[in-house]
Amino acid sequence: MPDSALEQLPLRPVSPPRAVVPLKGFQAFDAVFRHGARFAYRGVTAFVLFDDVLAKAQKSSPDDHALQHISANYQQHSSVITGNDTLSHALLVGVSAKRRTRPAVMRNRIKRLLRTSIHQTIQREGQLSRGIAAMVLICNIIPEKPSLLVLDEIAPLVGRIVQNADKYYSSRHGNSNAAKEKL
Repeated sequence: MPDSALEQLPLRPVSPPRAVVPLKGFQAFDAVFRHGARFAYRGVTAFVLFDDVLAKAQKSSPDDHALQHISANYQQHSSVITGNDTLSHALLVGVSAKRRTRPAVMRNRIKRLLRTSIHQTIQREGQLSRGIAAMVLICNIIPEKPSLLVLDEIAPLVGRIVQNADKYYSSRHGNSNAAKEKL
């Protein structure tokens, strides 16, 4: 590509990628399961808790300690990482594998692949996850051997789930990435 063609390309503002922070604790997972929206695609399921749903759930049940914990963790990591910048914030992510997946080596490999794939998805398409406060990823794929499950198989599934969650969020809030890119 000639230099003049590169100069003519419009520059999009680059926002810093979101930090992926682990979601820990049974109560935190349970709160995401109770209040989050469910998205599934080819053996990977995600429960996604959006920012606005988290705020509404906190107002409706202020005594729910799990929601308070998620919110405090979300706020703490957001302010530390971004310096109180509201455009970019932490994404709380929990991963799980079904107990029926044997042996433990297989479950650990699945969880590691899920974490790596969400990191890659956020790095590649950080704007897609802008309305997500927390998510829990669950893999239902059970290969015969751990080596049969590879990142190239899991990453597109997680990417598709994040895209579906973004479409759902955009349809509820009346905005889309396409409209923002045109501006």
